[in-house]
Amino acid sequence: MNDAPKHYRKLIILDFGSGETCQNDKDTIDRMIEGLAEVDTGKKEIVIKWQLFRTIPHLKALTYEAFDYAYMKAKGYGYQTTASVFDALTIGFLKNYHVPFFKIAARDDLYKYIPTLIEKGHNVIVSVKDITIVDTLDYYAYLCCVPEYPARIEKYESLFGGNLSVGISDHTHNFYLYHKYEPLFYETHFKLEDSIGADSGVWSKTPEQLREIL
Repeated sequence: MNDAPKHYRKLIILDFGSGETCQNDKDTIDRMIEGLAEVDTGKKEIVIKWQLFRTIPHLKALTYEAFDYAYMKAKGYGYQTTASVFDALTIGFLKNYHVPFFKIAARDDLYKYIPTLIEKGHNVIVSVKDITIVDTLDYYAYLCCVPEYPARIEKYESLFGGNLSVGISDHTHNFYLYHKYEPLFYETHFKLEDSIGADSGVWSKTPEQLREIL
């Protein structure tokens, strides 16, 4: 198994979702980034992550224009921005930006993109739903993920055990896993109080809720 990377400051990855959460609306993007900035104490390293795909049934795609606007808005606040990529076209698009890493979701059909990204010198953070496949992948870091919305704490612990101290993609309704395992890499969904859409369930945290870990 690859060792965890030497990353001495805990990294929090906030998943701002696809077009579902922001509705591709610039005012909403502004409010999301400003909401984060209001509760950010500067004690943790934070990366904003969106989801880029061409088509996923029943989900609104984030437009390239909206991503570009969000990227520049976040940069103005001192935040790095990246995305989960779901196909070759969105990978090609994201390569136009300076991003800290490419995120690969816990889907077997997406792992094929990892070798090329690594070969081109890109960092890759990959979510895994089965810890046994970690040995078969190359990556910068991995996140233990239960791809259910919401997911049960007990399922994370039964599937991953002590590996949760490396990284967690958290789909539970609170920060129990974060506090217990103190992962080096931690991902959670982000929303506003009035967010709508598929990414705004109980597994997604508001700025006020994030105060608990920031």
